[in-house]
Amino acid sequence: MCRNLLPMKAFLCALMLASGGYLFLNDILRLRTAVFPVAGGLTAPVLRLSEDERSDLAPVTLVPNAAPATFIPPSKRVRYANLSWHGYPLPVLTCQSKGRLGNLMGEYATLWGLRRTYNVTVLVSPRMKTGLIMFPALSLPTLEAPAAPPTAPGPSRIQWRRVGRSGGSLYNFSLVEAASAGLLGPHHFKIQNSPFEMQLFGRFKEDLRREFAFSKGIRDQNLFHGELPGVSYFERAMDYYREKFADGVAFIAASDDPRFIIATLSHNPDVYFAPGRSPELDLAVLVSCNHSIITMGSFGFWSGFLAGGEVVYPDTRFRRTYRFARRMYEVAHLDNFTPLPV
Repeated sequence: MCRNLLPMKAFLCALMLASGGYLFLNDILRLRTAVFPVAGGLTAPVLRLSEDERSDLAPVTLVPNAAPATFIPPSKRVRYANLSWHGYPLPVLTCQSKGRLGNLMGEYATLWGLRRTYNVTVLVSPRMKTGLIMFPALSLPTLEAPAAPPTAPGPSRIQWRRVGRSGGSLYNFSLVEAASAGLLGPHHFKIQNSPFEMQLFGRFKEDLRREFAFSKGIRDQNLFHGELPGVSYFERAMDYYREKFADGVAFIAASDDPRFIIATLSHNPDVYFAPGRSPELDLAVLVSCNHSIITMGSFGFWSGFLAGGEVVYPDTRFRRTYRFARRMYEVAHLDNFTPLPV
């Protein structure tokens, strides 16, 4: 069910409920938007390391219940000038690709942040490259068998040492940063547990917006024509934008349960409903807008992060640590993310 949108000067808002929610504004109300599935936000269980792997972690000191380290100073790093693999300086890091589009973007952004922060070799898996094919500007090299003699060790024949999330009250990937800084030796490391290190890549926002630039084919489809937080959260969030942009606001509602949002929001005269096509097209539509309202999940995070404006999110309390909660946004210094009580 969709209503025809009349061209008018207003801010455009797209609202998404159910398993994840997103609200986006654009200067000109000429939009045809889409529904999208939402990737989950929770990561896998804590990694169990072997005795050999634990012995490699001795240089790292973990502080219980402390925020994840975001930087190991240059004076503490170790470089292996004469050690390389197929021309790549050691150590080498890649990531076990898990999840759907939003999680894959988080894993890529974490690798990109490690490369930028520690000048370490990072390689993208073929699965990740395929999953992010809609972003042709991605700059990280792919983990493929390089041109080398048959006896040389290729990607499938080398020993990958697993590093992942460690203890603490937050999603702590300090061991990954230790590996990137050379503190765990000149080895090959595969990052586990679906890393999504906002505090590592958050300060490179404009760079990542260039990395995640959509292909022309996706842009050509992005045509402008005119317990989760409850409904009360979205009503308050919409009222927040109605007051902030008093000259006119229109909300575009999208959901993986369109019948629910139509039944719930159709009484609002400034709410319009959008059908869906594909996750990548939906994300392209959403990031072209100005501001956002999200609930929880990686897809919603990237929609707001890449849109670049204010992002209203639910200030929900969780019994377990959750990466898309207020504490994590504060650790990442994402100052444009505004908490709103549920």
